[in-house]
Amino acid sequence: MHDAIVIGAGPAGLQAALTLGRMHRSALQLDSGEYRNGTVQHMHNMIGEDGTPPAELRARARRELTAYDTVTVRDTAAQRIEGSATEGFRVTLADGSVERGRRVVLATGVADDLPAVPGLAPLWGLKAFTCPFCDGHEHAGRPIAILGPAPRAEHLIGLLGPVVGDITVVPVDGPLGDDDRARLEGLGVRDRKSV
Repeated sequence: MHDAIVIGAGPAGLQAALTLGRMHRSALQLDSGEYRNGTVQHMHNMIGEDGTPPAELRARARRELTAYDTVTVRDTAAQRIEGSATEGFRVTLADGSVERGRRVVLATGVADDLPAVPGLAPLWGLKAFTCPFCDGHEHAGRPIAILGPAPRAEHLIGLLGPVVGDITVVPVDGPLGDDDRARLEGLGVRDRKSV
């Protein structure tokens, strides 16, 4: 019985495993090998790591975890979680084995739900991005396109307007209405036919 099973091995999961190890708690960390930033070449907006390849950060963190003999890392995914905080948890792994823990830390992060736009998926993390804080600076002064509905575009325009060059909005759910187009044009943004 582990004190905790940490599901996820990105920055949050690695930090959780490190904290548990430093408190001499037995922790099992599960690393599925699938990461939200798996296609990203460099991380940004993370103090002390700006420009670091994500794989390098994960490898360094895993090396640091070896200093704590109460932490074990397994390269496998969790398939099922059963139990409760009062009785403990059973976590079934991808290989069919079962691990038990008093607590479970879900550090799986988020997944990007990409619109069904032909050609977008292969560009994801390389030329198409989701986070203005992580990738806006690298496009300073350059023209960009925002893919999405007008209300979301307005928020991103407010964040990216002072950073990038021209902004074009490409709606994914049909052409912009007259009111949306007028608001976006008032912000200095061009509208393009929807995809």
